[in-house]
Amino acid sequence: MSARFQFKCKYVDILHFKDAPSFNNQGVREKITKYVRAVLCLFKYIKNNTILYTNDLEILTLSVILKRFTKTNCRIVYHQFEAIERENANFVKRISLRVLSAFPGHELALFPERNRLNLFLELINGHVKESFVFPNTCHPKAGRLSDGHSTDRLRIGHIGNLSLEAFYLAELVEVVKFLKHTHLEFIFAGIKNKDIENYIRANIPNATIVGWLDHESLREVYEALDVGLVLYKPVDFNTDYCAPNKLYEYW
Repeated sequence: MSARFQFKCKYVDILHFKDAPSFNNQGVREKITKYVRAVLCLFKYIKNNTILYTNDLEILTLSVILKRFTKTNCRIVYHQFEAIERENANFVKRISLRVLSAFPGHELALFPERNRLNLFLELINGHVKESFVFPNTCHPKAGRLSDGHSTDRLRIGHIGNLSLEAFYLAELVEVVKFLKHTHLEFIFAGIKNKDIENYIRANIPNATIVGWLDHESLREVYEALDVGLVLYKPVDFNTDYCAPNKLYEYW
């Protein structure tokens, strides 16, 4: 996982993280490094007619500030995946929301579902020129793959990160043990740590584990499934939105 933004077709990795927990538990040093590198990169690349794309709220805020400071007409696109809760936002996010509320500067904001769009517009007082819902779907047509897998097995899949704390993975294992069906086949796609991969292999028979995939390859996984799993536990604000969003993706 990266704190990343895109200038036209150029990707700039400011700071790279090996997994989601590492990204979510950044220390002070990592955050300072990220912001210093971000400012340096922005000064280098932000210019007239540049299109800047980011999914990081703090990078968005820095971009808006530098756009006003440099008086360029670059266009800024923000793509939100993780919803922001004002009550539980840290100090930096609160400052970012105040800046974005006071200084409109990004032209387009994308959201995977409407609840997040409405919430974000409320948090920044609607200061964005255009916004719309862009579901995390891969392809509008359903299909099946002829990839050598047995056609007499029911394909059950989970897409995305997994953990025992935030997902009903242990409960899934209990259901699989109870069913004892050999005609079930499981596909787990997405970034998972080694402990979770070993847990799946030890407890779920006929399981295929796939790591990070590009968008086109991920589309093939979606199309190969008969049943899609939504395993989020209601442990925090974002998981309340993740479950319906995952339904969008399977659809």
